[in-house]
Amino acid sequence: MSTIVEFIEARLKDEAAAAESMPDPAKHRRIVDALAMMSVPIVEHLEARNLPPTDNPLAAGLLVIAQVWTEHPDFDAQRWFPRMTGQVK
Repeated sequence: MSTIVEFIEARLKDEAAAAESMPDPAKHRRIVDALAMMSVPIVEHLEARNLPPTDNPLAAGLLVIAQVWTEHPDFDAQRWFPRMTGQVK
């Protein structure tokens, strides 16, 4: 099981590696870079304050980025945000 941070980092690495096989590699790399630029400040903020990414309202910004890979088998919003998704009773 991975955290949302680990999930996003792994997907960004996968996407960067796949860039050359895309019809427009430069555009694909720019998209990967943009997603990283959005996620890094959130992760750095959480880490600087020793805050867990699970069920943290600020970390919900990462969920927007993770939505790019909802078809990936490791995508699990309910596990990352059980209270926010209504999975905890």
